[in-house]
Amino acid sequence: MPEEIRIDIIRHYDRHGKKPAGRGYWLFRMVSPRATAKDHTYAPQEEMEFNAACARVLDIAAMRKATRILLLPE
Repeated sequence: MPEEIRIDIIRHYDRHGKKPAGRGYWLFRMVSPRATAKDHTYAPQEEMEFNAACARVLDIAAMRKATRILLLPE
């Protein structure tokens, strides 16, 4: 069974003082052990609900075989 990928929100929390929620322009970085030049980022071009953005980035991360996802402060 593959290991669950988690989204690390600490950088967002440190900047804004609260957990991410609601609609916004979210920026994620997917970290993969195979990435050599740079890690892949995902930034939806439209404002999205946080939960919908998380679902999308988790799908992309699974395809890229990422081991970690970071939510970056905007």
